[in-house]
Amino acid sequence: MKIQRIFAVFLAFGLIFSSFILFERMKAEGQYKNYEITLDYDDMQRLASEASKSSETILSDFHEAGAASVNIGEATINSLKLNPDYKISTSFEGYDLVVKGENEGLKLIENGLNETLKEKRNMIYKDDNTLIIQGKPKDLANDATVVRDYDGNKIGTSTIGQSSKLEFAGLGFLPEQINTAKSAKLEILLRPIYQKDLQDAKKSIDRFFDTLNTYDINQTYVIFSGEQALGTDTQLEYMAKRLKDKNIAVAMVEASVQREHLETLGMQQLVEKMDYKAVRAFTTWQFIQKRYDYNIPFHHNGEEIVNTFYRAITERNIRIIYFKPFIKPNGDAVTDMQIYKDRFSDLQARLSDTHNIIPGPIQTMPYLNVSRFMQMFSAFGVVAAGFILLDNLLKLKRKHLLYTFAAAILAVASIYTVGIKTDLVNKMFALLSTIIFPSLSVVFVLALIKQILSYEKLQGPLAAFGRGIITLLIAVVISLIGAIYQVAFMAHSRYLLELDIFSGVKLSQVAPLVITAVAYLAYFGYSRKDKESYLRYDEIKSFLTGNIKIWQALGAALLIGIVAMLLLRSGHESNVEPSSLELLMRNTLEQVLAARPRNKAFLLGYPALIVFVYLAFNKRYMWSFPALALLVSIGQSNILNTFSHIRTPIYISYLRVSYELGLSIIVAGIVVLMLVLFERFLRKRKHA
Repeated sequence: MKIQRIFAVFLAFGLIFSSFILFERMKAEGQYKNYEITLDYDDMQRLASEASKSSETILSDFHEAGAASVNIGEATINSLKLNPDYKISTSFEGYDLVVKGENEGLKLIENGLNETLKEKRNMIYKDDNTLIIQGKPKDLANDATVVRDYDGNKIGTSTIGQSSKLEFAGLGFLPEQINTAKSAKLEILLRPIYQKDLQDAKKSIDRFFDTLNTYDINQTYVIFSGEQALGTDTQLEYMAKRLKDKNIAVAMVEASVQREHLETLGMQQLVEKMDYKAVRAFTTWQFIQKRYDYNIPFHHNGEEIVNTFYRAITERNIRIIYFKPFIKPNGDAVTDMQIYKDRFSDLQARLSDTHNIIPGPIQTMPYLNVSRFMQMFSAFGVVAAGFILLDNLLKLKRKHLLYTFAAAILAVASIYTVGIKTDLVNKMFALLSTIIFPSLSVVFVLALIKQILSYEKLQGPLAAFGRGIITLLIAVVISLIGAIYQVAFMAHSRYLLELDIFSGVKLSQVAPLVITAVAYLAYFGYSRKDKESYLRYDEIKSFLTGNIKIWQALGAALLIGIVAMLLLRSGHESNVEPSSLELLMRNTLEQVLAARPRNKAFLLGYPALIVFVYLAFNKRYMWSFPALALLVSIGQSNILNTFSHIRTPIYISYLRVSYELGLSIIVAGIVVLMLVLFERFLRKRKHA
């Protein structure tokens, strides 16, 4: 593989600046080492009922097991309907909301609404147990169904459910819940709920902080109830100031697909105004609660649920586990506290022993925002890498190549100096890094393979295997350089907290495969007679228009199927579930190693490279070379894909790649040994 000196200089400078940025990120991540298990008051109340215990007892039991705090949601008319102490029910008289229940509950509703409503509503007691609240057309929400006659013809619609926005407005917090939590010795976290169309933002904010002061609650973070952040849209600045004054962070709950967060109106703007003083939270979704018994060894008592917590904390910058009780296969909640104590203890031991992550007060990650001028030099390096790739695929005149390179460098310098859509430009260069550098790794391998094939002397199995390992290490280093560049462009708190994401993962997996196919044609050609390595139009035309044999078509279909499956299996939005055996293997690796290596890397991509070199030295099975080249590409793209998960700490990504390397050498050794034995068998059979 050839590299022009000027390209190497820009590549080196870009790597130096990218490395400085990498160290800044690692420094920020290194101060983010505490986690917390928090409870939900309502869930604990239901569990207490199922276990025939008091709420205080069940909360105390969980505190003893390792839970640090409990979240108490702000009361609403709707939530009071589920509280047996208040016996609340609602109906309508026209637009007016009729609330029936205990007088104490009605007074709470009246006072709670009067404290924060933008528009005062007339509230009249029909009797001690009936409160009529003035309603307006804009309050109503209906659920309707189509009404049809006996012939199936639509004759209209009928309301099957009706509610008022007033039922979901915050009323304040219930003192009895706060006092119960205090008695259980748990830290208290209040979850305000807010309806911007109904409630006055400043009054709602003040009521929240007044409650904290009244009950002497030292809240460290807040998880908003409902779909709106407190203070949206008019008082986010004020809310940010009050939170900063109290040293309270915003906790953002990860979405169920393990990507970004639950949509909460105004939350991202609030976090930005607080200079990203925020923390990521993981809630125990119901489908996770049901992972209590997987019917495989070591997965019968909630172990897989705790594995889910472990992965969230170590791999996705989660620091709050919003815990909900385990659910048995028969649908009953697990009430045996010893099981919870054992699982919490397992989690704490694994996190502290392997990652030095310990239970403790939540600390937010320091604000990370690097200079765009440093990123400009990183961009220069990516441009240089792109030109190295072009220079090794196409036959270009040197002066044309250098003139074009100079123009590209000037364009990039202008964009970063002026600051034109820098965020978008950074994302573009991050994507280019994930495509260019694994492609360069493959080009390096193909160039070496072509050189090896020109040797007349064959190598012994051990020597060829050793050269394969060395080649793999160099290819991985090239891809890791690309990972350092990629990290440089994503070095901002919004990426670490996943308020923004790297989009283009699928493209970064597919594009190197296409480039690999092109590179293979450039280096080995199609019915080529000379030895020069560059892409040729006539060969591409011959390849596309030539006859295909049935075995070639079947092989191509098989390879496409493998690639498609790998793409389908990547990402958490995939519906392709791992088998029980694969799950057991994954979790075993996870228990033994600090970071679980990816199957496609240590079982396919990396061993394929070693086998590729081994076969080239022995000039055997050359029909398999195109497929091996594509597998090599998958392995190298995996490295950049690993670092594309920006929320994953850097050290985890490096450990993952290291483990993949180690395991792949073992796998490749087994494959090479099998090939050697197979060759000996064929020779013996031939001479027999």
